[in-house]
Amino acid sequence: MFGRMSKMNKRIFSKLLVFLLLGNMLLGMVDLASSAAIAAAAPVNHTYYVDSTGGNDANNGLNEGQAWKTLDKVNAMHYEPGDLIQFKAGGIWTGQLWPRGSGAPGAPIKIGKYGSSASKPLIDGGGTVENVVYLSNQQHWEISELEITNQAAEEGVRRGVYVFADNAGILSHIYLTNLYIHDVRGDNSFTGTGKGTGGIYFYVNRDKSKALSELTQTRFDDILLENNTIERVGRSGISMLTEWQKDSFKYWSTGVMVRNNRLSYIDGDGIILIGMEQPVMEYNVISNANYVCGPNQSRPGYNGGWAVGMFPFFSEGTKMQYNEVYATRSTQDGQAFDIDGNNNNALMQYNYSHDNEGGFALVMVDNYAKGSRTTNATIRYNISQNDKNRVFSISNVSNVKVYNNTIYVGSELDTMIWWHKPAGTGSDPNGQSIVVPAVDNIAYNNNLIYNLGSGGYTVNNGTNISFSNNWYYGNHPQSEPAENGKAFRQTDPKLVNPGSGGTVTDLVYRSDILPGYKLQNTSPLIDAGVRIGGLDYIGLKDFWGGPALVGSQPDIGAHEFQGTRSFEPQFGALFSYGAEEGISDDTALKNTLDDGVVSAIAVEVSDYHLETSSVASNMALTR
Repeated sequence: MFGRMSKMNKRIFSKLLVFLLLGNMLLGMVDLASSAAIAAAAPVNHTYYVDSTGGNDANNGLNEGQAWKTLDKVNAMHYEPGDLIQFKAGGIWTGQLWPRGSGAPGAPIKIGKYGSSASKPLIDGGGTVENVVYLSNQQHWEISELEITNQAAEEGVRRGVYVFADNAGILSHIYLTNLYIHDVRGDNSFTGTGKGTGGIYFYVNRDKSKALSELTQTRFDDILLENNTIERVGRSGISMLTEWQKDSFKYWSTGVMVRNNRLSYIDGDGIILIGMEQPVMEYNVISNANYVCGPNQSRPGYNGGWAVGMFPFFSEGTKMQYNEVYATRSTQDGQAFDIDGNNNNALMQYNYSHDNEGGFALVMVDNYAKGSRTTNATIRYNISQNDKNRVFSISNVSNVKVYNNTIYVGSELDTMIWWHKPAGTGSDPNGQSIVVPAVDNIAYNNNLIYNLGSGGYTVNNGTNISFSNNWYYGNHPQSEPAENGKAFRQTDPKLVNPGSGGTVTDLVYRSDILPGYKLQNTSPLIDAGVRIGGLDYIGLKDFWGGPALVGSQPDIGAHEFQGTRSFEPQFGALFSYGAEEGISDDTALKNTLDDGVVSAIAVEVSDYHLETSSVASNMALTR
């Protein structure tokens, strides 16, 4: 069968062999090409060095001895995932930093510093560029350890950092950390470009000249602004805005965290978040917001200031927690915190507000979008000390819960405690007529009002307004809300040292701050609160991080006492017992509410409670 081949068979075999060899070679070339493509796609992880004094743009930039020199050289490069750009500490550059390219998931492009100097690399816009650090339709960047400034003699469109998005889908992972941004002269007008100038600005554009079908919905995701210091900038410290905010084309940014930043002497608003799903603002300290806009209310274009420490707008599920805001200027707004227009399910908790000219908290309807409503806000476990004008301003919103806050007003102030805006008609900032609805379904529970001032309350405006188990101490103006059993909740609340808060600047270590607002072990506020309907208290904390429920009933105010309670009768205005040194068996007590006389029997207090379902002379301690 395998005998000698003919010449024809040999020729056929030779051709077949050549064909097979060529096929193997071609397959090998395909494999090599595939391997090369895979290698090209892998992060190269180059580190580039930039030295403003010792560098040279002719260098390759790949080590300290071969550092580049200018921003122009940095901006001319297209960077790949995993690359690192290092500016020499203590160096100074003038102009704009706009590096090209995007990172990838798990391989962001990073900007940082190198060298032994403690000074951050300084990038100075000199007032001649709009944006000192700029990203446009880019993602997966981490920028840290830079000093940024952009000062000028006149107002204009200027920013420290500007992150721009347009027609790009979802842009993810922009981290700005440990930046020092200062002296940025922006546009301080209330409308137009004003709120988009200042320290840090994220903006999602929407071309309004085109139909929605012609556009790609765009938003940010996974944004972190942390450990930045921002001072003397205008108009805004941090501002994030999207033009995809309205319900008809809603496409809000997600995963936004603004944490542990220090902002001071901000011309207008400290932090603005617009068009966000569940953003978080926490551990920030903001002082002297509205510093220019407020005091210059008469200047054209300023529209009376209208700025606060921080606020969300057109957002869902915002958390503002563990922040300190103080010395916000102006009484046209001027509050520390604001749950602004078209916000749903916002939560304001564990914050410390003090010495703000406009007050502690503003909750308001949106006058830009007719018919919109802010609903389901919760304000709890906050401390307000010596805030002015109005501690709470509630304006035409619905379903707000205000509970377990501690409010202290000093004797020199005329601060109004609670204020509800009446229903009526008005106009939006563009002069268009609007109908302003009434405040509806507002519940105040377990709040401590320590009012040594002369201010009162305006709470008759609205519908379904309820007050329960709030403690009113100090001055009692005629406008103070009526509550069942309020006469029992007017004695000294026995705080450790009320009014001693001062400035904290670090709300991370919760257990050590503001000790003056904790309850003494003799406080009548212990276990005197009511449970909030729909709240199971599991995992809920008080202001200091302790459990919000110890025992069967919560305490009143922002502190939930833990430890051994020392009982001290708190009869106050209810009883007088003459020359008696104390309560013993059959001590006659005078009930000053109805001039009746009751008897008391010395008992073990832990075994009994005082039945206070009615104010009468037959009240008794009941086991």
